[in-house]
Amino acid sequence: MKSGNFLSDSPFYRWSGSRTGKIVLHTCFWLFFMFYLTLEIWGDQVNDIRDLLIDNFFYLITTMFGVYTNAYYFVPYFLYRKKFVLYIASFC
Repeated sequence: MKSGNFLSDSPFYRWSGSRTGKIVLHTCFWLFFMFYLTLEIWGDQVNDIRDLLIDNFFYLITTMFGVYTNAYYFVPYFLYRKKFVLYIASFC
């Protein structure tokens, strides 16, 4: 009988924890996010597809900046140190 957790023994779990796996998964997520943004706005009156893609690209970049700043700076610096008020204040 195998010891350990079913999830941690799976090849996908091991691959997703590697550097390559993380890059591929993050890239896929953001590509799907961009695709969703494009589809969401597509129903509106869009005069130029190029303007739509440029607007979505800048929205994507600012969203990525916010997500990664939160995940790699604010969460470790404030939440892991139990500075909850400062964490909430950092978003104001």
